[in-house]
Amino acid sequence: MQHSNFMSKSEEKASFRALRDYLGVPLSFIAEELQVRIPSVRRWEMLDCDQMPPADAWALLEREKESQDAFVQRMLDLVRQTHQDKNEPVRCNYYLNQEDYIMRTEDDPALYFQMANAITLKQRQVLESEGYTVIYGVYEGDFVNVEM
Repeated sequence: MQHSNFMSKSEEKASFRALRDYLGVPLSFIAEELQVRIPSVRRWEMLDCDQMPPADAWALLEREKESQDAFVQRMLDLVRQTHQDKNEPVRCNYYLNQEDYIMRTEDDPALYFQMANAITLKQRQVLESEGYTVIYGVYEGDFVNVEM
């Protein structure tokens, strides 16, 4: 969802926040990418503040959405190829915090665990709609499966 001239101030702020939450994008990510302070980003979402999310903030979220959607599609294609038996559970990582993410992944450690978890949740939604069983794992010394 992108900024629209048809949205009220509160609708635009709520839409920005909803998209940011859906993508798992922390305030700090937006602040770093746009070289602004976290309180500035926070004000873009506050109803009692006149500052609106700027176009470059919307563009950043749209790029992140496109990136996440492409990654989800690649992962779904891989699962569909490797899991012919839908009764065999698909195991997905779900991270407890940033330290957990860094410890358990070979992916970019600069990625935020919230964003990785948002991707996993999107994959789960599609896989379950196709009849797969999805099991999340958390790291506690050994890999432990957690059904959600």
